[in-house]
Amino acid sequence: MTKIIYAFCFIGLFTSCRYSDDLGELKELQKVNSNILMDDQFELTQENQSKIESYFQFPKEISYKFETNSSFQNYFHRKFFRYYSANFCESLVSKFDYDLLLKKCTVNTFFICADDVVYFEQYLSNLYSVLSDQEKQKILEDKSCSDKLSEYGLN
Repeated sequence: MTKIIYAFCFIGLFTSCRYSDDLGELKELQKVNSNILMDDQFELTQENQSKIESYFQFPKEISYKFETNSSFQNYFHRKFFRYYSANFCESLVSKFDYDLLLKKCTVNTFFICADDVVYFEQYLSNLYSVLSDQEKQKILEDKSCSDKLSEYGLN
């Protein structure tokens, strides 16, 4: 009997850590965002292109996991409040900066940045739509989150 209990504990330990890296990346977004903040001197160098791609690729990956992986959905909803922090929305690029980036990425009707940049608003909308009411309420309690999400038309 104790072997069975140990087996369940062992299985639970490894399955609960399965997606922690994905959600831990939420905390890393703030560092990436500070590297891509728009200003007049911002240039689309190869280094900046890779930073932009890494930032805008994350919402795409999480959105895809929500669509295709029900166990990830369950894990996300169970662990949301553990990974959510008060400065969570500081990692979200402002609509003004996003629009500025879109302009800088468009040269003579050619879009020269990663496609993830173009679809960012769609991915953000998809992610917001899968949040539970309690999760949305927690996010909207923060004024900066509420403001940024309203800029994107999400609250």
